[in-house]
Amino acid sequence: MYKEEVSLFHTVMGEAVMLLLNENSPVTCDQLLLKLHAFLPFANEAARSNAIHAAVRSVQVAILQDACRIPSQDISCLH
Repeated sequence: MYKEEVSLFHTVMGEAVMLLLNENSPVTCDQLLLKLHAFLPFANEAARSNAIHAAVRSVQVAILQDACRIPSQDISCLH
């Protein structure tokens, strides 16, 4: 990814986490995936849509690599 794409990727992940925290929801891999998927219909720029898809893939890969052991655990597995 280019610097701008990485920055937008981190922004999208941060927004998802902050919304979960503001909602007093657990910050888990499952909840993060749900929140990121909820962002997609509102992505009116290709770059933001791409960043959201990249964030979704990142969480899915972490789950598949068993980094989150159980998908409902915290997201400390995401670096």
